[in-house]
Amino acid sequence: MERIISATTRPGDVVWEPFGGLASASAAALRLGRMPYAAEITPMFAGMAQDRLAREVLRLTA
Repeated sequence: MERIISATTRPGDVVWEPFGGLASASAAALRLGRMPYAAEITPMFAGMAQDRLAREVLRLTA
């Protein structure tokens, strides 16, 4: 995902992940300095994605 996002966006761009799942594109976007937005309607996956992104933010701000 990082390779695709890096090749098609610039730092600061918005990355929209309409079928969020586990938020792989959003996590990659965070690591690359993009602004991720994701949607997921399955509560289990939405919760796991939220946890994953929270850990990624903590890792990047530590």
